[in-house]
Amino acid sequence: MSDVATILEQLVDKPCRGARHGHGSFITAEFGAPQLMVREGIPTAKYESLQRRKITVSGQWHLCIYCCNWIYEEFDQILAHSESTDIEIHQAVERLDSLKLIQVEIASASGATTFLFEGGGQLRTTPYDSEEELWYLHIPTQEVLSIKGGGLVSLRSSTTVCGEEHWLPLEQDLTLRSTGTG
Repeated sequence: MSDVATILEQLVDKPCRGARHGHGSFITAEFGAPQLMVREGIPTAKYESLQRRKITVSGQWHLCIYCCNWIYEEFDQILAHSESTDIEIHQAVERLDSLKLIQVEIASASGATTFLFEGGGQLRTTPYDSEEELWYLHIPTQEVLSIKGGGLVSLRSSTTVCGEEHWLPLEQDLTLRSTGTG
């Protein structure tokens, strides 16, 4: 799927900002120009948090790493992994802020992905199994690129219902490097 390379080429050279530790071992990061996202409250929603309006700042590109094993290291020193304490994960994820993404590598056989950042930062993901997504990336075209264990990829509309994605195998290993144009 050459779309994967084309999409990720646009992400490389962008600085990360707003990196956050979410629930469990989930981590998110924003790239590109900031955008204000407004979700109106749903008065009849079961959960109070959904009844209120929520306003967040995201990037043109929103990366979410979840349902996988991951390790964040700098200069071959592991700072946190998906089984680390919340404090260790939080501290490691904070270090991603303002670092430019300089390379993305994806193994076609497994979907294992390495995100390399300037300054020696490296975020490596490996699948729990072939059924789970390792990560997904919301892109400026209102689409979502996802990588799943087993080297499967999906590019879908952001409105596609979960479970209705169309998965295709990655055709080859991908390595996308910085062009230095930022």
